[in-house]
Amino acid sequence: MTLTVRLRDYIVLFKLQRLLIEPQAKLFRELQENYKQQPGLNFENAAIGHNNGKQQLYRIKDNLDFLAYMNQGASFNLGHLRKLLANHLRHGAARDVVQRVRELGLSVDDCIEAETVETYTFEAVLNKYRVHRIDLLQIDTEGFDYEVIKMANLSKFRPALINYEHEHLSDGDRLECWRDLRAFGYRLFTHGGNTCAYQADWKIR
Repeated sequence: MTLTVRLRDYIVLFKLQRLLIEPQAKLFRELQENYKQQPGLNFENAAIGHNNGKQQLYRIKDNLDFLAYMNQGASFNLGHLRKLLANHLRHGAARDVVQRVRELGLSVDDCIEAETVETYTFEAVLNKYRVHRIDLLQIDTEGFDYEVIKMANLSKFRPALINYEHEHLSDGDRLECWRDLRAFGYRLFTHGGNTCAYQADWKIR
């Protein structure tokens, strides 16, 4: 999360061009508002998926404002969001949040709803915005990160920097993703639950 905040600072400071993709309608509007003064940005209210179409995305209910921050954990996998929320309420949530959940008599499932979102393949969304070069690829898709990397056509685009969340990947997928990235010549380091892959020999084009 810290790296994401710093990336935003650089986007604003250097007026970088960027394609921002967010599937949740409410967060998409907030994203647009957050960058409304920044030129050179494109926004896509969709998710990256294996197919072009629609899919159910599981998220915290809109009327539970005190839990809205947990929508960073929205996922195509209902089980993932259930587990994430349950663990958070047991170990990480503020006392007033836990108390509010208890007062309302809410179960984990009571806090979750499905939102139908548009999905595009990685190739389709790049073609839509005529993206021919990627310098930075930032991914945070709650366990779908490796799938996005596999769709990103690294042999063609070779981003200078790829930052993604590995903490929700299975052990096998985490290791396989690292092997794949190294095979493309990337060097890796981890920070928290994230991996950063970079090209040591990258030069400004």
